[in-house]
Amino acid sequence: MLDNGEASGSEPEEEREGAGGRSEDTEPLPAVDLSVKHPLQNAWVLWFDNPVKRLGARDWSSNLKKVATFDMVEDFWGVLNNVRPPSRLNPGSNYHIFKSGIEPMWEHVANQAGGKWTYSIPKKDGKKLIDDLWLYTILAMIGENFDCGHELCGAVISLRKAGDRVAVWTRSANDEKSCMEIGRQFKVAIAQCMQSEVPEGSLEYQVHDDALQSIKDKTTGAPKKSAKYTL
Repeated sequence: MLDNGEASGSEPEEEREGAGGRSEDTEPLPAVDLSVKHPLQNAWVLWFDNPVKRLGARDWSSNLKKVATFDMVEDFWGVLNNVRPPSRLNPGSNYHIFKSGIEPMWEHVANQAGGKWTYSIPKKDGKKLIDDLWLYTILAMIGENFDCGHELCGAVISLRKAGDRVAVWTRSANDEKSCMEIGRQFKVAIAQCMQSEVPEGSLEYQVHDDALQSIKDKTTGAPKKSAKYTL
């Protein structure tokens, strides 16, 4: 017959303490140094413009505002988390993120011979998708996911009553190989965001000179020039 202190099947005192989750033998988590930052391959500038009415090129450029410059991953998130998302901007507004040293205008020397890939966001999906599409686009760009990243100038998100658009700008419109490679990888980023295939012909590449000429041709009624490339 057992004593009251020797119940059948009971564990030794030290084993019961171990089963109770005592953390004496658990190593403490290493300290995280929050001062360490992770550099991006390029420095980037966020620009914003919100013309109250249609402006000429000179007036438009004076309305273009530099918001912030960043060249670290942590600084990028700091900027992104402290500006309004595109879905909350007024129609007519644009965000531009361009490599430092390149202004987001056709006349800039880095853009003069270039063009842009544009994806028009389906109107029914606009407000639901616009913020995510902008994020996926700029992450692919600043994260150097484009094989021909040296040809990339920047990206633009445009808010319009007729339909919102996201675009990436390239340096050399006549470099078909680089343009098509950038276009295909831009299309992949869009598909990942939408979690579905992007229909053929949804992306169009327009040369900046052609776009400028189209604006001039509106006064004469000349037909708009077609896209140089499509995907």
